[in-house]
Amino acid sequence: MSRQEDDPQAHPSYNNYEEVKELSKGAWGRLILVQYQKTKKFFKMLRLPYLSVENKKLADDDVTILKFKSKYLVAFVEAFQHQNDLCIITEHCPYGNICEFIEELKLVPDKERKTQVYEILFQILSGVSDLHSQGILHEDLKPENIFLDINGNIKIGNYGINFVLSLESKAVGMKSYQPPEAYKKEKYTFASDIFSAGVIVLESLIGKNPFEGATLEETINNIINGTIQPLPDYISSNLRDTLLSMLNKDPSKRPTAKELLETDSMQLVQMFQKKLDDNNNDQIVKQRILMKKLKDREQPCSICTTIGENLSKIFEGSEYICKIITQTFSEKVDIEGRKHAIEDTIAEALIILLGTQPLQSITPTHTTAFFDLTTPSNKQILQMLYQISPYPALVRLFNHDNQIVVSDAIASIHNIILADSDSNTQHPHYESLNKFGGVDKIFELHRQNKDKHIKDIAALCLGNLFKSREIYDPFMRQDFITYLKQLATEDNWA
Repeated sequence: MSRQEDDPQAHPSYNNYEEVKELSKGAWGRLILVQYQKTKKFFKMLRLPYLSVENKKLADDDVTILKFKSKYLVAFVEAFQHQNDLCIITEHCPYGNICEFIEELKLVPDKERKTQVYEILFQILSGVSDLHSQGILHEDLKPENIFLDINGNIKIGNYGINFVLSLESKAVGMKSYQPPEAYKKEKYTFASDIFSAGVIVLESLIGKNPFEGATLEETINNIINGTIQPLPDYISSNLRDTLLSMLNKDPSKRPTAKELLETDSMQLVQMFQKKLDDNNNDQIVKQRILMKKLKDREQPCSICTTIGENLSKIFEGSEYICKIITQTFSEKVDIEGRKHAIEDTIAEALIILLGTQPLQSITPTHTTAFFDLTTPSNKQILQMLYQISPYPALVRLFNHDNQIVVSDAIASIHNIILADSDSNTQHPHYESLNKFGGVDKIFELHRQNKDKHIKDIAALCLGNLFKSREIYDPFMRQDFITYLKQLATEDNWA
């Protein structure tokens, strides 16, 4: 029976969804990207055969397992029967699995990569620990089954799909994430998941599967014999010992997920994660306040009238609203329009976007929209922008890979700084930047970035911030003053 022929009353749940794209299919069934009609939000639908007694039991058991909730597991939404299938609806993670992320980590400096790997290890172990606390084995932990949510956090998926796992290969090319006991036909235990997690984390750290051989047979032999790739010197002894303990070929000698999470290093990561969670909760509250403020406006600005209820989508990274802002203000002297846009929370919504979305998901479209609010402008508009505390979100963008994003960020900071640049007094914005290390980060941007325009704007920011203020760092003082003198002689800045 086709989608159009379905009786909505006979299949009320199925008709809430529209199939967008088939992601995969096999003897086990189909995995489909679907869109919920009422909210237009995306989900995944797994359609499993639901005919034989055996199939029904496996599928029903899967649903029971999937209903367990954890922030580190792909969320179960609902399940219902449609035709001869059981349809399981789960959360859709828009950034896909971590395979591409692992590849991107190869380009990251060693120190930063280690920091990110600690977070990956903590989040994977947290998800595995939650599963094990319910007596659930994953049995197929690999990068393809670990996803990134909209905030860039780890979500473990496919942990209850017994029917699918019974039909799919668990090796990927010449790689394998399975423990020795899987190939020796021994019992699979919680320790088996720990081994797989260790392989994934170590691959993230060194850029290759630690057991990978020239052939799959060689890879399997390496796993059984405990033959591992040499580990680079930049891996600390604590992290090295932790990962090697997870990869012990004797399952009884591997630590549990709970034991690993109780180590000092993981406790530190947990403290950091809690701060991030608290910050995200604060941002959610801010989003709700902004939406209420907008709804309470008797006469919203023209942009808000155009956007309507879509303003909330800016928090999800939507470029649609940003394009409207740029079309409205780019290179246009519209002071009243900018004033209304700021009063109607548009600028603040942009800052929340720039400060909370995964860094590399932010695009020039997002940053140009905020930059266009800062110029051409006047002192009143720039002071209004300063009142929404934009600096932490803008300084964060200095680490972005896209130089247009970085340029927009430092140029926006420069424009806002200019609003209160009185030649006879210390700059009032200095402390608000310095309290989170922003001044030092502007100097580092000036010193390390190779783009001359970015270096110049960063230098001008520092010049304004240090008016009537002593630069105590001798290296910064010499480098900065020399550069400003050189800049003053150039025609473009004369």
